Amino acid sequence: MAEAEREQLRIAAAERAESLVSRARQNDREALLEAHLLADPALCDRVLDELVAQSNSDQELYALMSFVARNNLSVNRNLAQAVVSSWRRNPDRKSTSKALHFAALSDDPDIYREAVETALQLWGEGKIKSVSPIELSALFDGEFWVLSSRSRSSGAGFVLKRRLVNARRELKSAASAVQ
Repeated sequence: MAEAEREQLRIAAAERAESLVSRARQNDREALLEAHLLADPALCDRVLDELVAQSNSDQELYALMSFVARNNLSVNRNLAQAVVSSWRRNPDRKSTSKALHFAALSDDPDIYREAVETALQLWGEGKIKSVSPIELSALFDGEFWVLSSRSRSSGAGFVLKRRLVNARRELKSAASAVQ
């Protein structure tokens, strides 16, 4: 392939990427599907970041979450953090489960650990009363396995595992006190 042809392809790819990012700025979620089809993780992240930025309400964020889940798309750090922030404002049983799931889908042990710590804090403050200590512990453990083996075995994964051991201990003690 000639150098001129390669340059034309590079320019076309850059224009396509900018078009998708621009569409995401207009809250066009289909741009994320198209970016996914291009198999370019960096572009997918850029498009998803723009869609998160356009989610100016919890309702818009939930619509984005649903779109991502329905299309089996990747969750990045920004989306996971937005979901956790939304959950903190209005925690309940359902949003707790979703926030922990999206934090795990980010495949970032630090984000998942922060979500676990937030859940323990909210639960301790009585803000998610409808979740028993045993259920919360099971939710933590179940979502942990959503993380990739690479993430679970990383240094951050080790810190997460230690936090989960302590969380189990705290929740077991709380469950015993209730009985």
